Amino acid sequence: MRVKKKFLAVLMVLAMAFSTLYAMAAPSDVTVTIDGERVVFEGQQPIITGNRTLVPVRGVFEVLGFYPTWDSATQTATLTRDDYVVMLTIGSYTFTTNGITHTLDVPPRMVANRTLLPLRAVLESVGYDDMDWNSATRTVIIRTGGVNQPPTQQPPTQATPGALTASINGDDAGDNGYEFTSFQQILDYFTVKMQEATPGLVEEFIAAAEGMTDPIGILELGYEFIDILADIAHDGFEEMAALLQRGVGTNEIYENYSVLLEEAFVNEYEIIRDTGYELAS
Repeated sequence: MRVKKKFLAVLMVLAMAFSTLYAMAAPSDVTVTIDGERVVFEGQQPIITGNRTLVPVRGVFEVLGFYPTWDSATQTATLTRDDYVVMLTIGSYTFTTNGITHTLDVPPRMVANRTLLPLRAVLESVGYDDMDWNSATRTVIIRTGGVNQPPTQQPPTQATPGALTASINGDDAGDNGYEFTSFQQILDYFTVKMQEATPGLVEEFIAAAEGMTDPIGILELGYEFIDILADIAHDGFEEMAALLQRGVGTNEIYENYSVLLEEAFVNEYEIIRDTGYELAS
C-alpha cells in the first residue's frame, strides 16, 4: 500500500512537471492590442504563467516608444524612453522604474532563448493602468488614453550634414541650427551620422595608407580618422547634456542614452580599427 501511494505521488509530480513544460512550449494563442491595434510578435509569442501574461521584450514596449537593450552578463533587460528607465533581471521578483523598486508575482524568464517580461506590472509602473483581459478571445487590451505617450520622434530641425550648432538655453542657432527634443532623437541622429561617415573614413584611410610599410605608422594614421568619428559622438554627448540641462529626462535616463551612443560609436570605431589591423599586417 505504501509503495502504491509513493508511486502515485511520483506520477502526480511528473504530470505537473510535464503540464508546466507543455504550457511553456506549446504555441500561444494570447494576443495583445494597443488602442485597438494588434501587436505583432516575431518568433516567441506571449505566454500565461501564474495567471500573469509575459511578453517578449520587443513588441509591446517598442510600440510604446521604449528602446530595449539586453545585458547578458547580468541577465538584465533595460527599457529606455525619455521619461523612463525600466530594469528587470531574469528570475528576480523585483524590478526598478526610474530607480523605484517594484515587486512581481511572476519574474521575467527566458523561453526559447527569448526574454519574456510580466506585462501588467511593467506597464503600470510607467503609467499605463487601463488594461483588460478578454477571456473569450484571450486578448490583453491596452488603452493608452493619451497617458504617458512617447515623445514624437521627428527628425531634428534642419537635419542636414554640416556644422552642428544646437539651439539651446534660448539661443537662436540660425538656419543651420538644430533643436532636439528627446534623447532618442539625439541617439538616432548621431548613430546614423556616424554610420554614414564610416565608409568614407575607411576609404580615405586606405588611400592615405597606400605605400606605407610601417605598421605603427599605419595604426597611428587610423586613429586620426577615428578621432573624426569621435568628434561626431562628442557632439551627440553634448546635445544630450544640453537636453538634460533644459529639464528633459533624469540623470539615469541621460546616462542610459549616453551608454547607447557610446556603443554606437564603438561599433563604427571597430570598423576603422580593424581596417588598420588589416593594412598593417
